[in-house]
Amino acid sequence: MESKKPVEESASVPVDSSKNESRRKLIKKAGVVAPGLLILANRPAMAASCSISGFMSARVGTSLTTYDPGLCDGWSPGNWTQNVGQITDQAWALAGIARTTPFNSEFTTSGPNFSGGVIRRVVDGVPDAAAYDYDSMFAQTFQQILEGILPGQGSLKDITKHAAAALLNALFIQNGGGGGNPDPWMINYVSPEDVIGLYLLYELTFQDPTPQPANTTFVYERGGVVIASSEGMSSADYAAFFLSLANGSGSQAWQDGLP
Repeated sequence: MESKKPVEESASVPVDSSKNESRRKLIKKAGVVAPGLLILANRPAMAASCSISGFMSARVGTSLTTYDPGLCDGWSPGNWTQNVGQITDQAWALAGIARTTPFNSEFTTSGPNFSGGVIRRVVDGVPDAAAYDYDSMFAQTFQQILEGILPGQGSLKDITKHAAAALLNALFIQNGGGGGNPDPWMINYVSPEDVIGLYLLYELTFQDPTPQPANTTFVYERGGVVIASSEGMSSADYAAFFLSLANGSGSQAWQDGLP
């Protein structure tokens, strides 16, 4: 059985001082990953702003050194726990999620906001024919998750609460929350399906206690295309992705509802 490695105790993302060299190495790696992922290596890193293709070259963490924080870093977990400015209960209503909604009712392969996505198990390089059904193991409410109320596991709290905020951001924007004058990070923001799919890959790899065959990985597909693979991903890669999507660097004026 493939062992489930514990998450690192810190979700901080180190700054790479040799970005160009790092990126060359990572793109070179794309030549040996599954063919379904190679299409991602050919996409310009910032071509789609904060969409998943804008972040990814071959795997989630590989092009984060090139993303523009001015165009990403949407509302944070701390922002969503408040009831001020633009982030009020009305924003929650527009996102279609209540503060009391269980986290695992949205972060699930059977949820309404994951209708375009599929998680598939891969054993010894061979994907299962059937989709893999999975619900997050966390039944805490969104409000509790955003506040970090989880069993005492360091970076798990950070990754999970930022995933919750990223989903709220994505749904808020999808349902028209940006209005006619959206903040820059709201333009081409990652989709709800991608937030859910990437988080489920993280949890399946690092948290799920279900025994799996040896050499098991998971992939996230959308529209029959492999979007991401858990192979070779560390929890720091997931932390980098979700923190960059929900780090609270959006316009304070827009958030406060100022003219």
